[in-house]
Amino acid sequence: MSIKNSEIELKLKVADPNEWNAIANYVKQLKNCISIEQLDLSAIYYDTVDKLLSKNRVAYRVRRENNQWISTIKGGGSVTNGIHKRIEYNMPVESGRPDLNVFPRLPVDEVTEAILRQSNLYAVLQTDFTRQAITVTFNESKIEIALDKGKIYADGKECPILEVEIELISGREESLLQLGDMLINRFSLEREEYSKFARGLMLSGKLKT
Repeated sequence: MSIKNSEIELKLKVADPNEWNAIANYVKQLKNCISIEQLDLSAIYYDTVDKLLSKNRVAYRVRRENNQWISTIKGGGSVTNGIHKRIEYNMPVESGRPDLNVFPRLPVDEVTEAILRQSNLYAVLQTDFTRQAITVTFNESKIEIALDKGKIYADGKECPILEVEIELISGREESLLQLGDMLINRFSLEREEYSKFARGLMLSGKLKT
């Protein structure tokens, strides 16, 4: 299992869709580019009928990444001015069937975990998007810049995904902020306080702002 005890990323929403291609071209031409990868990502997020995961600030999804299935659970952490810090667990799985028991542990207390492992799970929303993932070295830090374009679906409604996620792979958080500020100063980008999961819950009326 892949464990990131302190996933740190800066989320930016694209305020002017007409700048999307310019943003992508600029990021791909950054100095010290390590790799560029394109992924087709389709995820379904699940919860219990009584929303036990959401009540404990936990998001659980099963996502197809090109031809591979990845089960992910995220919990805890904080969001401050677009900086998202969370605990994240990832597990390769054989299918898109939801099953919390693939995780050796969950980011909740023991009583809640025992209940969750016995509970039925229901789909609450879906995301479908293309990700261009550009990994760079910036100010002695390794950073992934993800350009995500697609849609969120919930309760028969949909809303667009058009955002830039800047994740610190290794190094200093200060480098992440400096790279984010550089892009914000150049393009019509705004710090995003809400994850795709939270936006989907708001779309369906299950989360109030």
